[in-house]
Amino acid sequence: MHSRPCSRRLASLVLVALFSALSLLGSAQDQPARPDRAKIEKAMKDGNWQTAFEGFRAFALDASAAEQTAAQDLQQAAQALLQLGRLDEYDALVEAAVKAHPAHWRVLWTAGQLFAGTQSHGTIIAGKFHRGPHRGGDGRWVYTFERDRARALQLMQEAMLKAGDGEDARARADFFQQFAQLLVRRYQTMDVWRL
Repeated sequence: MHSRPCSRRLASLVLVALFSALSLLGSAQDQPARPDRAKIEKAMKDGNWQTAFEGFRAFALDASAAEQTAAQDLQQAAQALLQLGRLDEYDALVEAAVKAHPAHWRVLWTAGQLFAGTQSHGTIIAGKFHRGPHRGGDGRWVYTFERDRARALQLMQEAMLKAGDGEDARARADFFQQFAQLLVRRYQTMDVWRL
């Protein structure tokens, strides 16, 4: 008499386990495969910029990535993008990495450096800014040095607030030195006192 309810419970447990396994398998298939870091680094070394960009971009935008690794991956993705001549995508890449790692001071620092070191000109076409040179006569050419510097300073300010005292002292010293250089970059040596 007791064997029938036990076998029903066992069958129910087996069905629940089977559906759970199928559900996990389905969700795993929905996620794109994580790029192989060794292959991406080799692509970068070999000058295969598109593969390198796609891989390092995926690494840089992974919110679960370690802070220092994500910062280095963002730098590599930006370098590959520049090699591809796709400056138009530069701002979106950097801002996406900032959004993925809002609490990581090294990523914010790297993003600030990237804005401070990029080409500071572009074209406004139909109300949208396109960084870098533009073919054709349409659009309005703009110089973005002050805008880029302001965004870089914002990111460096955020990084400064998030860099804890327990961090690597050497890295923090490098950060503060670069932050100071960015602050005085626009001014002549004689005018720095005005800050």
